[in-house]
Amino acid sequence: MIPIFDEQFGLLGIVEMITQFTPLTNELLSEQGVESVVLVDKSYRKQLTKVASGDFVNNYLVANNDARPELIELLKNQDVDELINSEGYIELDNYVVSSLMLKDESGNALAHWLTCAAKDKISFEQAS
Repeated sequence: MIPIFDEQFGLLGIVEMITQFTPLTNELLSEQGVESVVLVDKSYRKQLTKVASGDFVNNYLVANNDARPELIELLKNQDVDELINSEGYIELDNYVVSSLMLKDESGNALAHWLTCAAKDKISFEQAS
């Protein structure tokens, strides 16, 4: 959150900013072959009136503009709450999906980073 002051340093208000995730998601994809969908928590839905993409998955805003449309459509047909609250990973179609909650300083959910890897690119064998 960024405070906005007038010329006399009086507080005019506070603007909440959401960072661009694209550089991070691009690096994860290029280095690990893992795709990402970053979803702003649905508790912010009513506040998100002027968003760049406007893509929503069950009231969660898609925060990264590089999320593949196929993944967004796949998620729209799922119980997103179950996905983001699951421990470990979930298999969806040809993907293995895991979720990481991004929290504010009070521990409240800001967003959920879903990572999606193609099943055929993952070795499920246990090391001996």
